[in-house]
Amino acid sequence: MELELETSPESAPFLMFTCGSVTLLPVIDIQAFALLPTSSDRKPLFQLRVVELMEAIFNYYALHTLYTSLNAKLEEGFPLPLPRDTHLNSLELQVHEEQK
Repeated sequence: MELELETSPESAPFLMFTCGSVTLLPVIDIQAFALLPTSSDRKPLFQLRVVELMEAIFNYYALHTLYTSLNAKLEEGFPLPLPRDTHLNSLELQVHEEQK
């Protein structure tokens, strides 16, 4: 019998930017099906909720690829939507952690 794996997001991923890091928390389900040889039907076998491993993989990717790419784009700058005849000079943006 053949095995088919189907992955799907359980919900939208949680993306958090903090000073010096980007954290991505996806919630992904993997469902396994047996493909029945006598028909085109699939029989569900088991379902896994994969968070921690996928979170580690995505965070590694974000840290080493996305974060550097994002910083390079932000360093170039981008236009902010401003009301007509409004200009900003020497603007400085800082990210602060929320105090709990």
